[in-house]
Amino acid sequence: MIIKSDKDLFSEHLNHLQARLWKNISEQGYDSLVITSGRKEYYFADDQSFPFERTPHFIHWCPAQGEAHLLELRPGKKPKLVFLAADDYWHEPANVEGFWNEFFDIVVVKDVNHRFDQINQKGKIGFIGLDRNLPQGFEVNPDPLTKAMDWLRSYKTPWEVELLRRASRIAARGHKAAEACFLSGGSEFDIHASYIYTVKQTDDELPYGTIVGLNEHAGFLHYESKEQGSSGSVLLIDAGARVEGYGSDITRTYVGDSGRKTRRGRVVSREGLNCFGAILKEMDLLQLRICSEIKTGMAFAALHKQTCLWITDLLENIGLVSHVGTDERTRLAISRAFLPHGLGHMLGIQVHDVGGHQFNLSGKMFELNQEFPTLRNYRTIEEGHVFTIEPGLYFIPMLLNELRAKFPSLVVDWRLIDELIPCGGIRIEDNLFVSGAGVENLTRPAFSNV
Repeated sequence: MIIKSDKDLFSEHLNHLQARLWKNISEQGYDSLVITSGRKEYYFADDQSFPFERTPHFIHWCPAQGEAHLLELRPGKKPKLVFLAADDYWHEPANVEGFWNEFFDIVVVKDVNHRFDQINQKGKIGFIGLDRNLPQGFEVNPDPLTKAMDWLRSYKTPWEVELLRRASRIAARGHKAAEACFLSGGSEFDIHASYIYTVKQTDDELPYGTIVGLNEHAGFLHYESKEQGSSGSVLLIDAGARVEGYGSDITRTYVGDSGRKTRRGRVVSREGLNCFGAILKEMDLLQLRICSEIKTGMAFAALHKQTCLWITDLLENIGLVSHVGTDERTRLAISRAFLPHGLGHMLGIQVHDVGGHQFNLSGKMFELNQEFPTLRNYRTIEEGHVFTIEPGLYFIPMLLNELRAKFPSLVVDWRLIDELIPCGGIRIEDNLFVSGAGVENLTRPAFSNV
């Protein structure tokens, strides 16, 4: 097996992007395309900026760090990078050095106001991103072109997949450190700090804010706090890492000791934790089963629907619900009380990557799936796709109360569910790449090799 260098992989990636893009540029009548890396934006009435994020389409083409760079793409020409490296003693200028810079004609400018002087402004020019100093005549974020670029980004090149593999490996090390901190009695803050220290990335460098939920906090799907001073019996951690702008997205759930009080003063009972641990094992097997079912040509929505039915089967098998019957609509409705989110989403430069709701290259969108309105990926699974598979099973009082009201005749072990509520919930999330050779799980091998 020949292992290609980063330079070789990136060269192939860039050639692939140019071949795809020129066709769409010419079909839509553009002579060139300019993509900005973006500018810092500031909080209202403040001189502090939001954490800076480069324009995703810029990252797709160029790994250069920093703000206000311009990338000019013109058919038949080498991509030009207008790189802003202003003289500054308040902030460190971005570094133009890198394995990738030989693939661009690089022009370094010192003054942000002189960047566009280096751009060929003849013909019809599309502009992607936001820039406060944009000259007249550019067509800003034209919808047909951006939709085509979104669609094409959903097919990952070998360079992109390699970055996502590396991001999974880094995140897996962080997850193992977080698990160890949790089992030794760490608080949410301690666990988060352990994760950050291990992956060697700051909060702003991560692809998204970590979710570190102990006990009932695991039942909040996007829990944001990091409480200090108290440990827990259950940990749900959703955290990734970023490599050259590409992010992994991994979730694991762990069980510790019973008897630890929740934030609301309840104690996680031994009975509840034992049952929760048994459910966690079944959910791990279910997640692997879902991954094994994935095939090209399969509608992601159909896989989500099957997952919901399997969740109801699991609830029956462990005795939480019974006498459900065979009516599919009823079984799906019951599952939504325990799995209120979608099975997964596209993954790449953005954690919830673009193209999941898009029907075709021209920008037609899928109609909202009324049966599964929270689903983020409506696509038919194809070679080149990278997405998450993240089934969950939660004990959320609001949803359980709705279940009780909607199905008063349903036989539910409410006493046992009451013991499970302080445990919060379970989510297990892997990142998968679909290739001509089959489906590669980018996440499980990363944990095996930690």
